[in-house]
Amino acid sequence: MNCNCDNTFFHQNDNLNAFGFMTKYETIFLAIQNRRSIHAYYGHRERILSPHAIGEKNGRIRVLCLQTAGESRRRMGPEPEKRWRDIWINLLTYVRLDEAPWQTASNYESKIEGRYDSVRILADGTSSVTPNS
Repeated sequence: MNCNCDNTFFHQNDNLNAFGFMTKYETIFLAIQNRRSIHAYYGHRERILSPHAIGEKNGRIRVLCLQTAGESRRRMGPEPEKRWRDIWINLLTYVRLDEAPWQTASNYESKIEGRYDSVRILADGTSSVTPNS
């Protein structure tokens, strides 16, 4: 899947499902591949997230994100190392790419180790599946 990250990829047929839209999984996969932020709702709260990994745990798909803006149930401090969110992907709604800068934190590697039974994609470019899997 090739990405032209100036928003024209929304009009490329190979990135669209049968209804003319990317699924939230495909959108997040693409965001990780291209280090793009996403805008989404989780727990009825609007969030800006920098996705870093998609993995499977106990048969369910999760996404590890750094929350960079928006609302949160808990206080979001200034330290990025404390803003990681590991979210069941099926609980995210209204997912779309966002123009906010993609961010990471110094403790990224420790957040990945042992988190998932299998990893589908990491922000370092490692991928074991295609976006449509």
